Amino acid sequence: LLMHWPGQWGTTDEAANRKLRKEIWEVFEEYYESGKVRAIGVSNYHKRHLETLLADCKVKPMVNQIEVSPYITQCELVDYCNGNGIVVEAWGPLGSGATGVLSDPLLKSLTEKYKKNIGQVILRWLFQRGICSLPKSSNEDRMRSNLDIFDFEISPEDMTSISNLNKDLSSSLGEEGVVPGADIA
Repeated sequence: LLMHWPGQWGTTDEAANRKLRKEIWEVFEEYYESGKVRAIGVSNYHKRHLETLLADCKVKPMVNQIEVSPYITQCELVDYCNGNGIVVEAWGPLGSGATGVLSDPLLKSLTEKYKKNIGQVILRWLFQRGICSLPKSSNEDRMRSNLDIFDFEISPEDMTSISNLNKDLSSSLGEEGVVPGADIA
């Protein structure tokens, strides 16, 4: 069970959003503690949202589902989640086709080196970072291909090179060019 947004979209009322998060989270905790759900988590939460939620809750989120790809690595947030025992689940790991990550020259060169396609290289990069991923596809062959990432390992140098592609480029930027959830107090 995931709380999808950290507050009302576009609001800057930090106190109201914190209160709303706390009220919703208390219901999540009840469901979890009663066994009605096996896991509870959040989606699109930034560090400041997690800090206040952790201060307000009894049961910490088990997962934070955020956008992560080579063009939006969110290293600081991933490190914060890892340090607090919160699993990071990447949505949009292939850039949803909107960012151009699938035609990146570095990634293309790595496909030749590792004899894998770009999607597999990206998914392996996420796996080696300890990030669970949710690649979206309705194509059965691509779905199978997305699972074929466990017979190779990306070198530490190439891992760093992929991470250095970061542009903080979201595949779903709003009108103001803001990463989802970043403008919510």
